[in-house]
Amino acid sequence: MSSITPLYCVDTNTLVSFLKESDDELYGRDVFAPQWEMIESLIETGLIIAPKNVKLELDKWKASSPEVKEWLSAHTYMFVDIDDQQLVSSRTILGKYEAYSKNENYANDLSVIALAHSANLTVITLEQLAATHAATKPKIPNVCQDFGVNCVSVSGFLRLEKIRQTTEPAIAVQESSIPLA
Repeated sequence: MSSITPLYCVDTNTLVSFLKESDDELYGRDVFAPQWEMIESLIETGLIIAPKNVKLELDKWKASSPEVKEWLSAHTYMFVDIDDQQLVSSRTILGKYEAYSKNENYANDLSVIALAHSANLTVITLEQLAATHAATKPKIPNVCQDFGVNCVSVSGFLRLEKIRQTTEPAIAVQESSIPLA
């Protein structure tokens, strides 16, 4: 079976920022419509994926955000199950960052990093690189940096896509080892 090889793993905070369409979020899709359309297109083609834990985290937003509820019900296919490679990556990361075993939010972050680490994906997150990084309060960009995983902000992602779409105008279909739901 041929499918697109994913390039990106998206964190929950990025999706919520676009979906909520409120002043307390950075990237409401009503204001950043072209950027959201590009993200949607890359999700639909399989270039952006997320671990199932991101879906579980988004499930919590459904009650307070009809936009999230509607979007999530139409995009369950982008969330991938954990596999053996992700488990190995998770164990490796937990060896240095035990905080990821302490609560659900950290566990969700771990699943994003582990998927990206195991599949050589770039993480898209709103979290910022911390100048003083503590293993007890890990930030996704710092952990990604420690484990050689590419990690970008939304602006960084948009720049990468601008370059990729300029140099690769046609998306090549490749075999993918990541099964989409």
